[in-house]
Amino acid sequence: IAIAGEVLQAKKDHREAAALVSQWTEDRKRVLKATAGGQAALGRDDFEVAEAALQEAKGMAPKYAPVTDLERSIREKKAAWDAQTAGLIARIREAIQKKEFDSAIEQAVALGARKYVGAEQRREIKALEDAARVGKEKEKKAQELINAGFDLEKKGDLKGAIRKYEEALKIVENPKLKEHVKELALKVEQEKKRQELVAQAEALEKQDKLDDAVARYEAAQKIRSESKIDAVTPSRSSTAATWASSMGG
Repeated sequence: IAIAGEVLQAKKDHREAAALVSQWTEDRKRVLKATAGGQAALGRDDFEVAEAALQEAKGMAPKYAPVTDLERSIREKKAAWDAQTAGLIARIREAIQKKEFDSAIEQAVALGARKYVGAEQRREIKALEDAARVGKEKEKKAQELINAGFDLEKKGDLKGAIRKYEEALKIVENPKLKEHVKELALKVEQEKKRQELVAQAEALEKQDKLDDAVARYEAAQKIRSESKIDAVTPSRSSTAATWASSMGG
């Protein structure tokens, strides 16, 4: 435009120079309008509109300063958004690790609804949301099994309780519950031994071998008192009750 203007100053009736000045002046107006619109869209975080404005401007003057400025602004803002999104993705992953599945799902849905999220990050967000939903379902199933096991334990059905607890442990990790299962298994084994001693004592009593029968009865009673077999039913304040109401252990 400047060179054509100099030509016109030297020769005012130069038609080609006049036409070029007119054309290029209009082009510059359109470029400035497009870049201004792109910057405004970028201020609203509307990357789609900003990109369209950039392409329009680049089609007319790709090296014009306002065009290269817009391109740089878009690139920098995208980088900032990507970094922020990466931080939010890390928070979702942390929530899943803490088994805060509802929070993870809520965060993933909100982040996935953002207008600008990179394709790779969007796939990662969806994968984390799916993982959180699976974790929530597993936890729900495990909780149901623990509740069922707790009810059986209250009724004194230790074998049935162990089966339910072990099914739950196949779904989720719970060190305290695992230890409790070991304790229940020991009680079951002790009860089996106690019943064997009682049966032996009864058989000896029928044979009038009273001293031997008494010894067996005393051994059975010792097992009962030491293992508290008659007191296996947990109260609502027990650890088992805590498991039945929460997977936090």
